Amino acid sequence: MIEEVVIAELAPVGRFPVRVVENKRGRALDIREYLDREEFTGFTRKGIRLKPGEVSELIATLCSDSCQASLEPSTGGSENE
Repeated sequence: MIEEVVIAELAPVGRFPVRVVENKRGRALDIREYLDREEFTGFTRKGIRLKPGEVSELIATLCSDSCQASLEPSTGGSENE
């Protein structure tokens, strides 16, 4: 198992803690589910790890007009009509 160090803990996104971690492969932004249960406590495999360049690409995509438009609710009639 690769040993890693937590460089920073950022504000969570919903139920997913956000951390900057570093290991022998470099630094990455890690957004991962954390469970605190009797049978298991710790980070799960449910999440994503992004390298620095991927973080910039994700932010650019999320800030794009087409992405913002896709997130807006439809102004047309409902699907049930």
